[in-house]
Amino acid sequence: VMLDTLGPEIQVHNKTGNPIDLKADDHVILTPDLSKEPSAMVLPVSYAGLAE
Repeated sequence: VMLDTLGPEIQVHNKTGNPIDLKADDHVILTPDLSKEPSAMVLPVSYAGLAE
């Protein structure tokens, strides 16, 4: 996932180290909740103010 941000950089937190496969047209939820396990459907990100 790539985003061009004007503010703080956004990083995906993948504590498991396992690859996450994304396919074209997949819908992904970006969440600031770093306790969530990353998957092809949910990616925890480092920017808590993402939804603001």
